[in-house]
Amino acid sequence: MTLAFGWLGAFTEGVFYLLAVGFMFALFLDSSSAIAFLRVWSQSGHGVPRSGTSEGDIPEPALLGRAKKAKRRITELLANFKTTKWCVIVGIISLILASPWFLPTFNFATALSSRAGGVSQVGSGNYLVLSDFIRLAHPYFDVLYGNFIPFLTINNMSVFGILPLLLSFIAFFSLRKKRNKFLWFFSGLFVFTLATMFKYSPVFIALHKLPIFNMFYGYWKWIYIMIFSWAILAGFGFDSLPEIKTKPIFKKFIRTINAGCLPYWPS
Repeated sequence: MTLAFGWLGAFTEGVFYLLAVGFMFALFLDSSSAIAFLRVWSQSGHGVPRSGTSEGDIPEPALLGRAKKAKRRITELLANFKTTKWCVIVGIISLILASPWFLPTFNFATALSSRAGGVSQVGSGNYLVLSDFIRLAHPYFDVLYGNFIPFLTINNMSVFGILPLLLSFIAFFSLRKKRNKFLWFFSGLFVFTLATMFKYSPVFIALHKLPIFNMFYGYWKWIYIMIFSWAILAGFGFDSLPEIKTKPIFKKFIRTINAGCLPYWPS
């Protein structure tokens, strides 16, 4: 029901992005089944033996038995995608529940956009600029008439906090040693969502070309998922502090931070 009401709200694309990320996370949890499925699928030749037969020949009984075994194995593997199947089912049910209100609005908006000749989504989509990165460490950074200066804005789109920011950077230092697959997933999710914030990045351009994704222009709404993954990385970074505090590269990182903060430290 939460997703169903979410489709009807002002952040429809945010709900869609959340569902898309949830689907990818479900696939990630079922990754062992997915890899085994692809391996069996490729070896079986999509259920039809490729070797030992030519066009018009009847496959040998041994090859037919191998194909049946591969099909049976594929069916068993598909049954293991429990998390992914539940994610798809929940998404479909939410769309069905919201369809009496959602579909008429969708049809009206599509027709209106067609009559207007379409809207340049790349031009109207929000994206990060230089001042947004400065505000990661200094949320109240501002310049007089900054909205008239290129690469500066007056909006605080990415306030995160200096301590979580540092802890999330620390998480990347432990990527090699940590065998926790969730750390790798949320690191990849953070990099992906961060790339959606840059106007000329391949991810930003691709999202304006992919079906369904190209229906939305508010790509800045990925920022909610980016900050969530950032917070998860901060937790991993805090957990990794005892392991990496003796590393030379980490000590250099801390010395650099101290040197940068020294002019602002009260005497």
